[in-house]
Amino acid sequence: MDNMVAQLTKPLKPGKLKVKDVRLRILNELRKEGRAVKRELEKTVATWEGAKPTFTFAIGLDGKDAIVIVGPAGNPKGAQKWVWLDEGTKKNYPIKAKNAPFLVFRHGSGFKAKTKVKTFASNPGANTGPWVRKKEVTHPGIEAREWSEEIAELRQKQFARRLSKAARI
Repeated sequence: MDNMVAQLTKPLKPGKLKVKDVRLRILNELRKEGRAVKRELEKTVATWEGAKPTFTFAIGLDGKDAIVIVGPAGNPKGAQKWVWLDEGTKKNYPIKAKNAPFLVFRHGSGFKAKTKVKTFASNPGANTGPWVRKKEVTHPGIEAREWSEEIAELRQKQFARRLSKAARI
């Protein structure tokens, strides 16, 4: 008994592993996840006026990876605005009047952003103060709201759990 090795085996009958059924269950879970993330991101633009994005999602299975991608779509200006808010912009960059002789905006301490960092909500916001006319200003930049990072972090465990359950035979 010098070279004894414990070996456990369980024969599998090919008919028992239903790859198509497992694949379908996983794809259904990916669709559910895409819809759930889309609903959360829609909250970030609920009170926006003017250019406003819609959200869309794509799903896929690639080798060992199950993928859900959700992002802004629809109105290109609205989608760009959402990306600027999600990722932030550089600080202190110049803005010059292009299509009019002056930039016209309210300036003062009464500005209140509609959205907050890592928060899936959109509030009324405010912009009070006197109207100002300038040919050029230095924009302070936009603080990144980090919605993409936050949604991935919040949903990762549930996503993994649901996919594991869907993949069980």
